[in-house]
Amino acid sequence: RLGLKSRSFFQHANRLGFLLRAHAEPKRLGPRRATKYLGLEAVVGPLLDEDTELKLINARKLSELRKRAERASVAASLSALAAAPKAQKSSKEIVLDALYDRGDEVLQTAYQAYPRQTEAIVDQLARLLKQAGARERISGGELYALFRNLGLRFSLKTTIKVQDKGKFVDLKDKLKMDMEEG
Repeated sequence: RLGLKSRSFFQHANRLGFLLRAHAEPKRLGPRRATKYLGLEAVVGPLLDEDTELKLINARKLSELRKRAERASVAASLSALAAAPKAQKSSKEIVLDALYDRGDEVLQTAYQAYPRQTEAIVDQLARLLKQAGARERISGGELYALFRNLGLRFSLKTTIKVQDKGKFVDLKDKLKMDMEEG
């Protein structure tokens, strides 16, 4: 190998004036004709053949990459279409995802006591949660305070548990046991 690419070799030859003929208008010679003119066919010919083979290989790889990219874009668009119906959550689901610490119990009790008003409140909460993103969380106590501030009063079933001998027992049962013992 010469260690030169065909273009740089011919540019070098043009600079030295080897390819200029005595014609009034110099002709532009292609790589094959210039090598024949200079008598370098034996040296440059195999390099040119390798270049054409490399070009064919690169063209083949490029077409394969384009096909892969096209398949990937089609697959991505299909998955986006499949995921689109799943992305539409109801207002209640959005609010339920943001609730913690007995928030679901508060919401369920509110729906039982005031179904229409709770639906309107849940729609507004869902709109606010969408705007804030998935960062906001609402505890059961905060949700209960919201309903009370809006004038929707309802009672929640509450139990008080105490620890007795390593077990949690209802306060009512604990008091009964204490009364029976002494």
